[in-house]
Amino acid sequence: MKKTLSLLIITLLVNFTFAQDVINFTKTSYEQLLKKSKVDQKAIMLFFSVDSKECTSFEKSFFSQSKLAGFYNHNFYNVKPVMSSASTKNLAKKFNVNSYPSIVFVNSKQVVIHKIVGINHQIDGLKLGENVKSGKNTLLSYSTAFKKSKNPDEKDPTFLLDYANILYEANEDYSMPIKLYFESLQEERMNEPMNLLAIMRYSNDIYAPEFKYFVNHISDLEIPTYQLIDKYLKLEDVISGHIMNAIKTGKSVILSDTLSRVFEYLQIDGEENIIITARLNMEYYRDVEKIKNEEYFKYMNEYLAFRISFLSPLEVGDYCSEIYRFNNDEELNRQALMWIEEACNRERSLDLSYIKLQLMIKDGRQNEVNDQLPMIKEEFREEMDPAWEVKLDKLALIIKPAPAPTQDGDEPVKAPK
Repeated sequence: MKKTLSLLIITLLVNFTFAQDVINFTKTSYEQLLKKSKVDQKAIMLFFSVDSKECTSFEKSFFSQSKLAGFYNHNFYNVKPVMSSASTKNLAKKFNVNSYPSIVFVNSKQVVIHKIVGINHQIDGLKLGENVKSGKNTLLSYSTAFKKSKNPDEKDPTFLLDYANILYEANEDYSMPIKLYFESLQEERMNEPMNLLAIMRYSNDIYAPEFKYFVNHISDLEIPTYQLIDKYLKLEDVISGHIMNAIKTGKSVILSDTLSRVFEYLQIDGEENIIITARLNMEYYRDVEKIKNEEYFKYMNEYLAFRISFLSPLEVGDYCSEIYRFNNDEELNRQALMWIEEACNRERSLDLSYIKLQLMIKDGRQNEVNDQLPMIKEEFREEMDPAWEVKLDKLALIIKPAPAPTQDGDEPVKAPK
C-alpha cells in the first residue's frame, strides 16, 4: 500500500511539474545562479528582451507553448535580465547579444550551450530545451565536433551547412564552415533550394564563386522566401560592404572608379547600376564622411526614387526624418512629403504621422497641421502617453499663426517669437 501511494505521489508531482503553464523567471542574481548551477548542474536560460512589440509578441507566443513552461522550470534557471541595468549590458556584451529578443543557455562555467540572437521566426521551444538538456544539435555540440576534426574540409557538407546556420543565428563567425561548404559544392548543385537560400544568406565575399553565381543568375533564381527585390538588396549589401571596406582601409579610393571596375567585373548595368551607385554614394557620405550635404541628399533622392515602394514604411520614415532635420531644399522637402504620405497610407502609426507633420510645417502648411493635430491625437489616443503629449504640444508651439489682416497703411501683426 505504501509503495503504491509513493508511486502515485511521484506521478502526481511529475505531472504537476510538466503541466505548469507559467514560466518562472527567478529574481536571483546571475552570480548566485552560477554557484547553484555548479552544485546541481542546471543550465541557465537568459531571455534578453526590450520594450518592443516584437519582443512582447515573441515572449507571449514562445513561453505559452504546450509543456514548455513545465520543462524549463524543471530543468533550467530562467532569467529575464533587466535591460536598463549595467550588469545586464555587460552580460549582453559578454555573450555578443546585440539584437532582441534573444535566448542564451549557459552552463556553470559560463560556456554557451546554445543561443539565438535577434529571433525573427517561430521556434519549437520544447525541442530547443530538450536539445540543450541532452547536448544534441546545439552550438556547443557542433563547435566541439568541428574542432575535434583534424581535417575540417573532409566534414560532411550537411554538417558544415547546419553548423553555419547555427553560428549565423547565434551572431557568431560562420565564415570557416560556410567557406568549406561552398568549396565542396559543385556548381551544378548551386541551384538546389537549400543552396540558393545559403547563397542569399552567406554570399558576403564579392570574389567568392557562390557570389559570382548569384550575380550571373539573379533574375533566374527561384527562392520562395526571397523576392527579386530582396536579391537586389543582397547584391547591394555585398558590394556596399566591399566598397566601404576598401574606402576605410585604402589610402586613396575614388568611389566612382572602384564601382566601375566592380560593375564591369560582375557585368552589372542598367537600373541596378544606378540604384547601387546611389546607395553607395549615400552610404559614403553618411558612414564615411559623417556629413549630410547636398550630395548626400542627391543620392538619397535617386535611391528612394527607385526603392520607395519596396522599402518598409519605417525605413521611409527614417529617410524622411533625415530630410526634415538636415535638408534645406524645398523641392526635396516636398518630395519627402509625398514619400511619407505613401508610407502613412501603407501603415498608420504615430511616428510616421509625426514626421509628416514636421515636414508639413517646414513646407509652410501650418493651417493644415493645426487641423490635423487633434485628429491625430484622437486616432492614436491609446498611444498618447505623456511623452507624446509633450512632443505634439512642442510641435504646436512652433506653428506660427497667419498674419492678422492689415488696415490702411498698417504693418501686419507679427507672430511672437
